[in-house]
Amino acid sequence: MRCPPPSLSRPAAVAVFLAAALVPGAASAQCRGTDRPIAMKLALKPAPSTATASKRIRGCTRHDYRLMLKAGQRVQFRLTSRSRQRGMLTIFAPSGDRPAGDGRDIWSGTLRETGEYKVEVGSDVTTTYTLRVVLR
Repeated sequence: MRCPPPSLSRPAAVAVFLAAALVPGAASAQCRGTDRPIAMKLALKPAPSTATASKRIRGCTRHDYRLMLKAGQRVQFRLTSRSRQRGMLTIFAPSGDRPAGDGRDIWSGTLRETGEYKVEVGSDVTTTYTLRVVLR
């Protein structure tokens, strides 16, 4: 004799659904480990100049820009995003130092090192951003 499949009451079914949805790691807003890097290009002419990149970035990725800059140059980095997500910009000097700290939206200053600077734009959500670099 076959037994009929067990049935759940509506409250029990809702509880099972919520328990499955709230399992740690199920939320897609948080990334596991480091963001996946994607190399990007930004055409920056000698000072004085301005370069702008408007891009779409997927969650859990980062866009890496590499710029050759000289000590003594004044530079401004400004990042805006449609999602209004904050702290998406990190700048690395050739030595690995972070002149702007970590996770900024705007930074300006006089560069202390000559060489390749890495500018990272990272996001936990899919969004569109605009990166503006002003070189003086």
